[in-house]
Amino acid sequence: MRPPRYAAFRWASQAPGADLAPGHTTLVEFFVADAAGGVSVTVVESGFSALDVPEQVRQNQLKDNTGGWSQELDSLRKRAEEPAPA
Repeated sequence: MRPPRYAAFRWASQAPGADLAPGHTTLVEFFVADAAGGVSVTVVESGFSALDVPEQVRQNQLKDNTGGWSQELDSLRKRAEEPAPA
């Protein structure tokens, strides 16, 4: 972590409970940058090609996670745009 601009973690979605070892995880990185009127958040998830799973599972995981991050970032944007509680 390099607050407040960068954070990363390993995600073992294909091997729940397994050690965070090569072949079991992807790397998820969050980059925060100043933008006009606020900030931008970019998420990069990498390492799908190194997962120890059949190719079809790998492709499905990539597709599912790509869609999932779009939903998560949309939710983050909506929360950031909400007025602060009084």
